Amino acid sequence: MKFENGVKGYPVKLLQETLAYLGYYRNDVTEEYDAATSDAVKQFQTDNNLSDSGIADEDTQMMLVVKAAIAEKEAEGCTEEDLLPCTEDED
Repeated sequence: MKFENGVKGYPVKLLQETLAYLGYYRNDVTEEYDAATSDAVKQFQTDNNLSDSGIADEDTQMMLVVKAAIAEKEAEGCTEEDLLPCTEDED
């Protein structure tokens, strides 16, 4: 499902909350995909080398999930190195 202007409901609320957590959305959470939401999505897309349409398509949503997970781990004190997959030493 993609989100664009005029879409309403709980999924939009989650999108706005995630954008806010990442520092992109600074307005009240309204559960309505409005111009402020579109602007936040567009800035996130630009910062993450995605097509900056302002529409939260599948690629944008996946990147939001990844970035939010990384931000959460960093808030817990993990470093970028902690987030990389472990590899076994070769002998």
